[in-house]
Amino acid sequence: MKKTFSKEKLFDRTPRVFKRDATEVRFLLGGIGTGNFSVNSRGKFLDWEIFNWPSKNTKFPLSFFAIRTENKELEKPISKILESRMVPPYTSSHGYLQAELVNLPRMEDSELICEYPFARVNFKDSELPVKVSMEAYTPFIPLNTDDSSIPCAIIRYTVKNVADCPTKVSLVGTLPNASGFEGYDVIENLKLADSVKNEYREFDDVKGLYYSPEHLKEDHLRYGNMAILTSGSNVTYKTQWFDGEWVDGIQDFWDDFTSDGLLEKETVSDSVGCEFAQFHNFSFLKRREKIGSIGAWEELQPGEERTFEFVITWYFPNRVKAWIEFDEDYEKFQRGEYGTVRNYYATKFTDAWDVAKYVYHNKERLESAMFHKTTLPYYVIDALTANITNLRSNLCFRLEDGTFAGFEGIRDYIGCGYGSVPHVWNYAQTVAFLFPDLEKTMRNVEFLKETDETGCMSTRMFSVFDQERYAMVPACDGELGSVVRVYRDFKNLGDVEFLKTIWPKVVLAMEYALKQWDLDGDDVLDGQQNTTYDIEFYGPNPMTDSIFLAALKCCEEMAEIVGDEEHHQLYADAYEKGAARADQLMFDGEYYIQVQK
Repeated sequence: MKKTFSKEKLFDRTPRVFKRDATEVRFLLGGIGTGNFSVNSRGKFLDWEIFNWPSKNTKFPLSFFAIRTENKELEKPISKILESRMVPPYTSSHGYLQAELVNLPRMEDSELICEYPFARVNFKDSELPVKVSMEAYTPFIPLNTDDSSIPCAIIRYTVKNVADCPTKVSLVGTLPNASGFEGYDVIENLKLADSVKNEYREFDDVKGLYYSPEHLKEDHLRYGNMAILTSGSNVTYKTQWFDGEWVDGIQDFWDDFTSDGLLEKETVSDSVGCEFAQFHNFSFLKRREKIGSIGAWEELQPGEERTFEFVITWYFPNRVKAWIEFDEDYEKFQRGEYGTVRNYYATKFTDAWDVAKYVYHNKERLESAMFHKTTLPYYVIDALTANITNLRSNLCFRLEDGTFAGFEGIRDYIGCGYGSVPHVWNYAQTVAFLFPDLEKTMRNVEFLKETDETGCMSTRMFSVFDQERYAMVPACDGELGSVVRVYRDFKNLGDVEFLKTIWPKVVLAMEYALKQWDLDGDDVLDGQQNTTYDIEFYGPNPMTDSIFLAALKCCEEMAEIVGDEEHHQLYADAYEKGAARADQLMFDGEYYIQVQK
């Protein structure tokens, strides 16, 4: 039966809602080339991939937000972790570890709504005298690359008092110091490259905890720092959790927070647990990472609504100087056999605290610039923006000189398809139209560094790490597609100097294409043509020949722009001849077909 849709349905602006059990849905927070972490449908923050390589399922033990409410209508104060209850299946082989806090109360239910670049989680709970929702985002401003490349996340919890009397609300965020992160020990404590320290700091009306390593040098691959901040007059914090044994730190924090909604700045204890652990050599009982908490409290009148805002920033400036795709590469990386290069964002900020200052001093401007009205239906915007998140993942990175590069995809812990492969990235459009200055850097690498004097373009861009040129015949759709992309990028940028600088190598690339793939000189490709399908085409085919004709037409127009009359005429003639010949060979009256050779 044929389905019909009303105009109202076609232009529906109602967003998709992900229920609590849609736990595989993740919304990425982080800037372009900065790494990221995610929030899921339960309101849990997870997949902490801020260390310059893919690391799905990276957990920060004891990272969470919590709320405490108190009023005269309650028998006693109610405190909960701001995540909805866990959902099956419960698949951990050893059950849940202590740091996952499964024994502490959580919100009854939640739902996630993603309207890029915002993630919104609505919590539901029948016990609390307040309604709670959360909004999280990282600044994302098309055509403003630097302000879309900030290693930060802004997290806001909006709390509304639904009781008939004043309610005191305390809301705190807890985060471990993961500076120098190397992985986990057997019970999933963080393994760090150095001892770490937590500091309380302030600027303006902003208070925060700054996390750093104690001795790690700034050029060390694992070097980095983090911060969690909030603003307001009623701030409470605990710089470092009690460093006891077993669950001492957890118990001390929860007792402290739930008693009055305020935090002791430090906990001093004469626990004999240290002697017990030392005697039995139970070094794993003491956490290597240091946990800190910070938050604020407010008294809300009936019906009153307040927002508790937090900012998390990070600064891990050094990345491995190599493309990591295979297990042997990863093992070398783990052994420290590669050098390091710096991220672009390290040229803009000095540390995570510097990032935080920039965010707070520019937050109103950054947020206002992100709003764009559209009449497109929600499902169209949802489909388009879902692909933008790739820019925030470890699929992509930016090097110190501003060069943008990326894999074809990423696995859980390493890349997949290294080298900014032209025959894959040829089909991507997001970067070119949202951040054309980034896209231009890819053309500069492809033509000015990876195209030799014969016009042969490398299949993989190894020069970004000063590695030896990749020895493989170029992909036909990749090299010709890059020619087309030069024209597209010029049209987007209007940068004539860019076009003039790159033009000689474009000419060489076209000369190479004619020699390599047009064996009979009729301006239709018929030689062995490697493609992104990971197969070789032999003979005329509509895939590569359509890209070839597009490249000829683009070159005809680019030649005119740069004043190269000789090549302007050459490409114009080749296009007319090739287009007619392609129709003759491949068009059967209804379709363009591949001609077997």
